[in-house]
Amino acid sequence: VEDSLEVRRRIGYLPENNPLYEELEVTEYLEWLSEIRAIPVEARARAIRRAIERCGLGDALGKSVGQLSKGFRQRVGLAQAILHDPAILFLDEPTSGLDPNQARDVRDLIRELKSEKTVFLSSHILPEVQAMCDRVLIIHKGRIVASGTPSELLAGASGQARITMALKPNGVKPEEAAAELGRVPGVQSVSVGRGGSELRLEVLPGPGQDPREALFRFVVERRWTLLEMTRQSASLEEVFHELTEKTS
Repeated sequence: VEDSLEVRRRIGYLPENNPLYEELEVTEYLEWLSEIRAIPVEARARAIRRAIERCGLGDALGKSVGQLSKGFRQRVGLAQAILHDPAILFLDEPTSGLDPNQARDVRDLIRELKSEKTVFLSSHILPEVQAMCDRVLIIHKGRIVASGTPSELLAGASGQARITMALKPNGVKPEEAAAELGRVPGVQSVSVGRGGSELRLEVLPGPGQDPREALFRFVVERRWTLLEMTRQSASLEEVFHELTEKTS
């Protein structure tokens, strides 16, 4: 509030709608922004070249912004955000609307940038948040309802890890097999699904339990064929749902 211009000099911002001047050629656009950002004249060419290289815009040079694909337009938006080498970046839904390859390229760039800058990422793509962010804040109705590392938020979730099993119980009916597995120590409940010729089960362990070894021994003793056993932890999406439902 007291020195807002100086604050803005230290911030780079990519809004979700990424407003660009489509009639300008990529380099023209960055040159114009370097003037607005008051980058010294002798440093502008170097700053533009660095932003173009960091954002992989070599193939876009010579084209107007309006001719570019959504992925390249997003890269131009990132280039303008880092043009003046700010200490802090605010990125709002930076991969929204991109195809998987474009989104991966943008995520790779953000990972590079966060090694040298503080990056604030706003996103509803929670697997992406879980994979990229060192700290997560969940905001619901204008209030922070959770804050911590992804692992801390997952550890605090009430949703427990689940165990997915695929097996062939050698003639035993699915419901009977599920009932037998439900009596294994450490198992809270077992639900049955279908997977073609194999039986698929979802096992919910009891609180603080990990019955995988007991389940394995149980299956082997009955000479059933175990095809798969996977432990699945709670996801950040489940944490988000739990926290926002509680405060709705």
